[in-house]
Formats: sequence, C-alpha cells, structure tokens
Amino acid sequence: MKRRNVYIMMAGIVLTTVAVFAFIFTNQSRAIPTMPGLGAIGQEPRYTGTLYGDFNNPLEKPMDVATNGQFIYVSDPNNHQVQILDNLGATIFAFGGRGSGEGEFQFPYGLDFHQATATLYVADMYTGKISIFTDKGEFISYFEPGLEGEESLRSPGGLRIVDEKVYVTDIQNNAIYVFDLAGNLLLTFGNGGSEPGEFVAPNAIALDSEANIYVSDSGNHRVQVFTKEGEFLRVINGSEGGIGNSIFVNPRGLAVDARDTLYVVNNLSHTVHGFDLDGNQLFTLGGMGQGVNDFFLPNGLFIDQQNTIFITDTLNQRVVMYR
Repeated sequence: MKRRNVYIMMAGIVLTTVAVFAFIFTNQSRAIPTMPGLGAIGQEPRYTGTLYGDFNNPLEKPMDVATNGQFIYVSDPNNHQVQILDNLGATIFAFGGRGSGEGEFQFPYGLDFHQATATLYVADMYTGKISIFTDKGEFISYFEPGLEGEESLRSPGGLRIVDEKVYVTDIQNNAIYVFDLAGNLLLTFGNGGSEPGEFVAPNAIALDSEANIYVSDSGNHRVQVFTKEGEFLRVINGSEGGIGNSIFVNPRGLAVDARDTLYVVNNLSHTVHGFDLDGNQLFTLGGMGQGVNDFFLPNGLFIDQQNTIFITDTLNQRVVMYR
C-alpha cells in the first residue's frame, strides 16, 4: 500500500511539472499586444512581444519573417519548412519538407507576401528556386524568371515584393535582380568586389518611400543604397559619410518604416541599429543574451503596415517584436 501511494505521488509530481512547463511555454509564446501609434522620428522602439511557436512545434532556426496582417510566416531551414503563426504566436501549421520537389525545401530563406494575389513567395537559397504558395501554404508554382547561364539565380537570399515588382538578392552571383510578377527581368546590377556598387554576399533588400533600394552587403560589412534605376548613391556603415570604419559585422535583415527610419540587423554583434536615410545613426537595440531585449545571431527583419517590427532572433529560436 505504501509503495502504491509513493507511485501515485510520483505520478502526480510528474504531471504537475509537465503542466507547469506547458503553461509557461504557452504563455511565453503569446505576444504582448502592440502599442497604438508611433513614437517621434528617431525614437527608439520598444519591445512588445516574443513568438516561439507552440509547445508541439517550436521554432528551431528562424531566418526570415513576413506577415500578411493575419498570419506571420517564418522560414525555418533546420526543419526545411515555413511555419505559419497567428498574431498571438501559436503555430497554426507548417508546410514544406526536405527535398527538391514542388513544395519542398533545402534551405528556405527569404520570403514575402503579395497582398493582391494573397500569395507567399519563398526563396530556397540552396536550390536557386523561388516557390509561390497560397496564404495557407499550398504550392502553386515556381517563380521562373527565365534567366539562362551565368545570369540564372544561383542562391536567392533576400526577397521583397513592392509595387508589383519582385526584388531578389543573389548571394553567390553578388547581384541584385528586379522582376515583374510574370518573371520578366526589369533590372539587374552588381558584381563581386568591394568597390561602390559591388557586393560580397548581398543578403537582404528593402525600399524606401522614393523606391530607393537598400542592400545589406554582408561580406563587405556595409549597407549600400541605390536609386530605383540601380545607380549607386551611398554607403551606410555607421561612420560619417560611410567612409570610416564600419560598425557592422555581417549585416543581414533590413527594412524602412513609415517614418523613414532604416533598421539594420548587425548579425555578429547581436544588435539592431536605426538610422535616418542619410546614414546618421539614431539608436541601437539589443546585445548578446537571452533576455527580452537581447539577441543571439539575429537575422531577418520585417516591418508591417502598422509599423510593428519583427526580428528573427535565430539562435534564441524566436521572433521578437518592437513598435
């Protein structure tokens, strides 16, 4: 009888522990509601929430993030899939799987949502393919630019869809491509090197309200800015005029908000920096750690229409939000 009571007690302790852990994890996976309105120009944004996925399907290696206002899409190459989260951070479902066939991935990376057709574009950095899915993750087709030979996409990284144009960085080709939605090439620029207009592993891409193009030139530790025609304008690296020593070490995700603040993920320093569009630094977020205002190798960054900032905090296995 005593032994039976001990077994019952032990079982109760195990069940209680599991329940407490599940409660904590579930509540961590819920985002704190974002604050209404925007701060002043140049004001440092404030933390508003963290997304981990849910207990049964947590994020493992979140690399890039985008949202359509209803769902949050996160590329997770360790699982060879894209996870779809709701606005509270719970995983609704995931799609993909390891492979090179339709709807499969080797290394899903950059992604963006096209609102007019309710479709999600996902770049696979290892296969060179860009796949198009419904908002529920059903494979529709490949985005096929029709490039040949050395001009073909080899390693698409960053991907943004703006004004019916698809902007893509190619990490191996050290080039930027701009297509229409039918896959026709409208513009390409860049090649390998460290001179103005040249790249070493260009990663993310973003546009401002004037359609100027911003590229995180990761291997050269800088951000380069171009006109909408691909003409070089300037370097942003945290120094005056962009001609001094760079504060960046492997810059990755970047985006421009409605106040014309440029956000840049500084991957190896575990920080995110804010600049005005002339390149003057306004603030710095983060530092290496696991706290709510820390990062561990952050990578992707996306700003939605409400100016909520989503940052993939890769090795902390989460998406962190600011406003």
